[in-house]
Amino acid sequence: MTLTQLYTDPATGWMLPVWGGVITQGYGPEGTDPSVRDSYVKGYHTGIDIAGVPEGTPVISPGEGAVSFVGPNGGYGNCVIIDRDDGIAMLFGHLCTIAVQVGQRVVAGQEIGGVGNTGSNTTGVHLHYEYRRGSEDIDPTPFLHPNAAPVGLHARVTEALNLREGPSADTRLLGTAPAGAEVTIIRQGWYPVWWDGREGWMYGGFLDFAPPAASNGHAAPLEEAEAEPTVTDAAVATRSGVTTGRPNLRSGPGMEFPVLAVLAGGVAVELMSETGEWLEVKAAAGQGFVHASLVTLDGRTAPPRAGRTIASPNLRSGPGTAFPVLRELSPGTPLQVIEEQSGYLRVSAGGLTGFVHRDFVMLDEHAVVPGFLRTRPDLAAAPVEPPDAERINLDGVTGDVERRVAGAWNRYGGLLTVMSHELDIDAGVAAAVLAIEAGGRGLGETGKLIIRFESHIFFDHWGRDHPDVFTRHFSFDAERPWQEHWWRPSAGAVWADPHADQSSEWAAFEFACSLDDTAAKSSISMGAPQIMGFNCTGIGCESVQEMFDAFCAGERHQIIGFFDFVRGAGSESPRLLALQRQDFYTFAALYNGTGQVATYGSMMTNAFDAFKRLRA
Repeated sequence: MTLTQLYTDPATGWMLPVWGGVITQGYGPEGTDPSVRDSYVKGYHTGIDIAGVPEGTPVISPGEGAVSFVGPNGGYGNCVIIDRDDGIAMLFGHLCTIAVQVGQRVVAGQEIGGVGNTGSNTTGVHLHYEYRRGSEDIDPTPFLHPNAAPVGLHARVTEALNLREGPSADTRLLGTAPAGAEVTIIRQGWYPVWWDGREGWMYGGFLDFAPPAASNGHAAPLEEAEAEPTVTDAAVATRSGVTTGRPNLRSGPGMEFPVLAVLAGGVAVELMSETGEWLEVKAAAGQGFVHASLVTLDGRTAPPRAGRTIASPNLRSGPGTAFPVLRELSPGTPLQVIEEQSGYLRVSAGGLTGFVHRDFVMLDEHAVVPGFLRTRPDLAAAPVEPPDAERINLDGVTGDVERRVAGAWNRYGGLLTVMSHELDIDAGVAAAVLAIEAGGRGLGETGKLIIRFESHIFFDHWGRDHPDVFTRHFSFDAERPWQEHWWRPSAGAVWADPHADQSSEWAAFEFACSLDDTAAKSSISMGAPQIMGFNCTGIGCESVQEMFDAFCAGERHQIIGFFDFVRGAGSESPRLLALQRQDFYTFAALYNGTGQVATYGSMMTNAFDAFKRLRA
């Protein structure tokens, strides 16, 4: 995933989601153009307008949240709404393109669409940018200007709490807020707050986000604060332990057990019991099992987690794109993780301490031993099917997605459990991907390999050098080459759809083999994982013929090939990292290509959700 920092408007200093954009209309009665005031239902403009850029210019999400709406929305035209975790919603209107789906989790700097001119209220190419709390629009200024007076989400301090200059217990103390004091949230993570006329930082684990009691936001008398038994920073631990990564909370002590929740870093847990390398803990999200390596017990300081950058990320002074860049880190820069905040890692790298988005870090705990799994003799003996007790009962299961993911599990669950444990991913994640790629099957009813012949790939591998012959037998949409595939065996024959069924796929494929065997095999996706033939070396095969023969020989080779392709031959893999984080949209971009990210990402997410329901 490529992330882009926000654009700083030179006129206002505001952080804008469109690079090079110019604010053409402001918010509220004072910011509304008088000539169009009567056209608004409320008599004023409910957001800000950003123009001065070409249609299609990327719109960047200013923060993290969940997409709650996409599509046409009356006068807003094509619209995206993102719900932040603090109860505030961000609305983006008049888009020409949309790059996200409902339910998708987005992060700061992620592209969500393109500036457009859609909707009945548009006055030209521009972005309408609006903030809401519930159904009411609110002034966006506090969210745009780093130095503006904050008027964001309110919270109440649950016990006497230090106000600090930065997001750490190591920074300068500005004051102490008593229990019950009301503060105002500016951003997320260690929470920047406004209290007693001063801006500073408090740790969110000790803030109550219920509607606050009436308060003037000022401190109680000092005697009241001093009467509190303790003053709390995040570094003070009174419970049995704290998470040091983002561990999965599972229903049992092992990778094969379903995931109940994903805990954030720094979550307090109470130890219930120990089973080998697994701890049974109680957290706010529920009770379950986490791996012992991701929990620090008895208040001891956990050793720093080590890792490396996998791109060229910016090292920032705080956990978000609004914070200044300290340095651009080179790919492969070694670092140590101090803590995790709102999708960012606080790290020590190159003699500096700062924040890096976690999507650009490969932790040593997620790295893999170089080499291909297909060479491992122990995996050749692992059972492919799950034990009878682990099979999913299909009685009463009628949904297509549910039946496909259950079928994939019942066919490959034994091997998926072993391989997923090997790579530290949820076995249900692998089952979901296989269910979507080939319906959960790698061989047809007759034992023939399930394939998909891609005409446009065959053009790249052979047709470009033989255009006359290619166009006589194959065609595809030049604008969207993955669509409108047709073929015919001779110039006078009727054009046929190669994707109508497997016999049609094989007819087109075998004809292509007669023209060039290697190019044809490179142009098919094969078996349960539907890996393209041109990726043969990515699963450890010396040639596409070797890959084709292995996948035809049995589904065990296909499943091991899938995990080899996910992990790669090196010590790091963005595809593996995406599956470990259950980020199906990033995985779809890397596995299926960028042209159909939304489609495949959504289908895989739905399949994984169905798997969890079936296994509950």
